[in-house]
Amino acid sequence: MRNKLILITNNFPFGNGESFLEAEIKYLADAFEHITIISNNTTSEQTRVYPSNIEVVRLGYNLTFKEKLNSLFLLFNRSIWKELANVRHLYQLRINAGILFTLLTSWYKHKKVNKVIDSVIKGSNNNDRYFLYTYWANDMAISIATYENDLILKRICRAHHGDVYFNRSVYNYLPFRDFLFRKLDHVCFISENSKKYTIEKLKNNYISFEITRLGIDNPHMPKSKNFSKNVFHIVSCSFLKPVKRVHLIIEALSLISRELKIKWEHFGGGELEEEFKQKGMQLMANKKNIDIEFRGYISNQELLKQYEKNDIDLFLNVSASEGVPVSIMEALSFGIPVLATDVGANSEIVSNNHGKLLDKNISSIELAKELTSYFNLEKAEKERLSKNAYEFWKTNYNASVNYPKFIRSFLS
Repeated sequence: MRNKLILITNNFPFGNGESFLEAEIKYLADAFEHITIISNNTTSEQTRVYPSNIEVVRLGYNLTFKEKLNSLFLLFNRSIWKELANVRHLYQLRINAGILFTLLTSWYKHKKVNKVIDSVIKGSNNNDRYFLYTYWANDMAISIATYENDLILKRICRAHHGDVYFNRSVYNYLPFRDFLFRKLDHVCFISENSKKYTIEKLKNNYISFEITRLGIDNPHMPKSKNFSKNVFHIVSCSFLKPVKRVHLIIEALSLISRELKIKWEHFGGGELEEEFKQKGMQLMANKKNIDIEFRGYISNQELLKQYEKNDIDLFLNVSASEGVPVSIMEALSFGIPVLATDVGANSEIVSNNHGKLLDKNISSIELAKELTSYFNLEKAEKERLSKNAYEFWKTNYNASVNYPKFIRSFLS
């Protein structure tokens, strides 16, 4: 019997999104004879390499105006009426045009994706067994939940953050959750927090639910850090958008005592990059002890090289909302302690053993005090935190442990 995988992504291997799939894809390629990736990104250049037993199909599954109009005929569909009942009674939401449009178009999209799945499976024989896997619990998960074929052995989806929490949606609604979780074989939450939220939201603990943590590869042992050096080196890594609240870091650094020399590097670009560069220049004009640098977007491989060759003291995350940040996993894997706001599942990856959880509503003044306090820790304490950071990653978010375990769970 030949096990084959159809993996549906938003971007990978194109563009900048889903960089965390770079580690997982190698383990998937080893486990399956052949993999077909269906990517929604139809415009960006390929930015990631992948093993030779993988082929990629690009499918823009956003609907045309005509298709959106056609979706209105689904009002006569039984599944639509069942979902409308859930909206009203389970979620206690008033049905408005936005919610109605969301559920109609979400259901309609599965036809487009299922046609591509048909073309992939066409020509297969009874020795082939297919696993359908969507990287997100989104409209594409609806596609695999509705797809019927005797060659399909299991249907799997991951559930992260924006595809879990209803308040991340414009209409405070995510479509067909109950349908998905009943039809799929494995719904793989990346955190306890997201699983608990879903159980409470849907008032049901589905048998498909499980926790399968992400992970990263890092073959390098963390090098010994020089905690006696004069410059305190801080890094952060995220998209530059409002929810990441990077402006707090800039404001906090402007309040730091002139006695403390700091180098801060931010990795990642976004809509606020130029605004933050200007703000940084203005606030640091008279602060010769603070050196800041916005590094923009760099590849995942280059980021890890930066962590390997530089003597970094602290990783900082002040986001207003998070899942389980892969950026924190990467820092921990190099023995870099972490200060992070207590939001989302940050409490599952940051603790006093290797950093500190900050108040989710922390101000720039309070953040400046936390940075100063960390800088003033004894050398032995900093060494302890650094060692624990690496050990925590090695035990909990190591790709060589987590991904084979994840794959075994649905191959069994």
